[in-house]
Amino acid sequence: MECRRAGSYWTALSVALMMLSGCSTSKPPTGTLAEAEWGVRAAGEAEAKDFALLDLNNARAKLEKAKRAMAAGNYDDARRFAESARVDAELAQAKAEAAIFRRAADEVLKKGDAPATYAERESRKPLASSPDSDEAQKKGDAPPTDAERESRKPLTSAPEKE
Repeated sequence: MECRRAGSYWTALSVALMMLSGCSTSKPPTGTLAEAEWGVRAAGEAEAKDFALLDLNNARAKLEKAKRAMAAGNYDDARRFAESARVDAELAQAKAEAAIFRRAADEVLKKGDAPATYAERESRKPLASSPDSDEAQKKGDAPPTDAERESRKPLTSAPEKE
């Protein structure tokens, strides 16, 4: 009976220690939190406040939640908020960079100094109507007329009327 009582005592003691130590057995997400802070800082430097303010503010708010959860010892929540903050910061940075590139491209197009795209160059080429006209263009001759094209068509036998 003594042995049985001692076993239940140790079981109760281990359960109590686990409860006192907290529910989370994971390590503090210091690296994830640092990555989120760096991402928010990088988004701010990429002018996200001008082009993606909502995403930047979301990232900042989630970063603050992650810091509060970290201070409270809720490491799982802290990790989740930090990862979400990092993703929002990356989105804000990408939107800002895209807006900056778009603005630069618009300025180049306004100046008219932009090189022609492949589609623009191809659209300026004359259309080849038949293989014969390609040969004529290579020789420097004029393209065939409609009458010449008609005369080159293969003859087909039409059904005779009775």
